[in-house]
Amino acid sequence: MTKEKRGVLFTAFLMALAVMAMPVAATAQTPEADGGGQEPSATEKEALLPDSSNLAVVSLLIASSGMEGFYALGHSALRLKSPVHGLDLCFSYNTAEEPGPLFNVLLLAGVMKAAYEAVPYDTYMDRYKGEQRGVTEYTLNLTLHEKQELWRLMDQQKHKGPTLPFDFIFNNCTSTLFRCVSTIMEREDFEFPQVEPLTLSTRECFASIYHDTPWLEFMGMTFLSAYAHDKLPIDVMICPELWGRLLPQTDIVGNDGSRRPALQGEPRQLLQQHLQVPPLPWTPTRVFAILLAVTLLLTAAQWWFHWRRLPHALDACLFTLHALFSAYLLYASCTRMFGIFANWLLIVFNLLPFFLWIIGRRKAWHRKLWLPYAVVILGMMIFFPLYTGNPELPHQFIFATLLTRCLSKHFETRNAAKP
Repeated sequence: MTKEKRGVLFTAFLMALAVMAMPVAATAQTPEADGGGQEPSATEKEALLPDSSNLAVVSLLIASSGMEGFYALGHSALRLKSPVHGLDLCFSYNTAEEPGPLFNVLLLAGVMKAAYEAVPYDTYMDRYKGEQRGVTEYTLNLTLHEKQELWRLMDQQKHKGPTLPFDFIFNNCTSTLFRCVSTIMEREDFEFPQVEPLTLSTRECFASIYHDTPWLEFMGMTFLSAYAHDKLPIDVMICPELWGRLLPQTDIVGNDGSRRPALQGEPRQLLQQHLQVPPLPWTPTRVFAILLAVTLLLTAAQWWFHWRRLPHALDACLFTLHALFSAYLLYASCTRMFGIFANWLLIVFNLLPFFLWIIGRRKAWHRKLWLPYAVVILGMMIFFPLYTGNPELPHQFIFATLLTRCLSKHFETRNAAKP
């Protein structure tokens, strides 16, 4: 054997020893080998199981409410996990702007944009852990093909950027994810239980869902006045709290009559809720009740003690706010900001009184308009609760405030017209 052949054989022998030593070295570095006790990371790759159950896992994450008003309803995300590939991502539908002054303007104008985002599971959970908010996981019982299609769809959605619309009713964090899941289900659909609030009308359902957030409930009752008896699809009324309540009772039903539970296993509490959100003391009912009380006191002072400046300042503020809100209500209706056009409150809150005041405020016939407008408001006070089937106290207090000042203006101008 030549010297060159002996060198080649020696090199090959050393390489073989190195290859055999690699598993031993890897074993020596694991936490279990030295008693470290740490669990492997969630994204560590696993061998594919015979039933392919760990190829893809889809679950819904529902976060509890936060301190800021925008987070009062909680949040939701889809967790897509593939232990085989070492992937664990959370896809959510988030606004392009963070809560703040610009955020409120864009949201009220109906031009808020949103985008699908994907962040690692650990990063997603760290946020809610830092905010002391609870997170519950609901594992969806989808087929392997549906999971793969959902992953492909969500991956496509996240590349669109902040170009999608956002609103509280039609395009929120939960309704958009629900539609994504429904899109990839082949010849199958969710069958929700026929329980409240799904059996209620749209306005009643909205009130049931958002009863813990009084101002959002009031806004919904205001903009959904035409839906006191009609019903909207479930994907419109969906919200984090409602989805979490219904999913354990929901089935996935195929066109062939097959049926299986929508969830795989029981919901898991990933984070406990430690944040205590105090109730908001200034509810719409209290605010507008105080406004009515102040209006009645100033009106009484105007007639009994001949006050003039404060009642007139109240009129200027009240009817300016009336004109601004009327303009916004008309804008929201004409642009179908909330997917609707008709609104019964436009009978009272419209720009006709403002335009009539601009045109004829210096003419005698303008004084005669206060009484007909007061009659319209009184008719609305009677009609609205009968139509909706609810007391509608905040709206009734607003109607009563306007009615009080309209009647006062009518008798004030009538007395002024006497010689």
